[in-house]
Amino acid sequence: MRLQPVEEILTSWRRCINSGLINSAAAASTYIGEDALQTALSEGKPLISLFDELWRELENLTVNKNLVFLLTSPEGILLKKSVAEN
Repeated sequence: MRLQPVEEILTSWRRCINSGLINSAAAASTYIGEDALQTALSEGKPLISLFDELWRELENLTVNKNLVFLLTSPEGILLKKSVAEN
């Protein structure tokens, strides 16, 4: 079953909550080593490329908006961050 974008976001949010992430957390409390980060980035390359492609399209639609888009692995590792500022 293919989820719609809103459902995908809600599903991701629920995964975060179920993993113990709280929305008031100021910073990540888990440290990962350089090897684990490089492995996650390597495994996430196809998704990161897609994220970059979609970001280029979305950037034109974000006029006069302050937005941050985060791409994380299923384990919660930040793979990519893109910022749109007016």
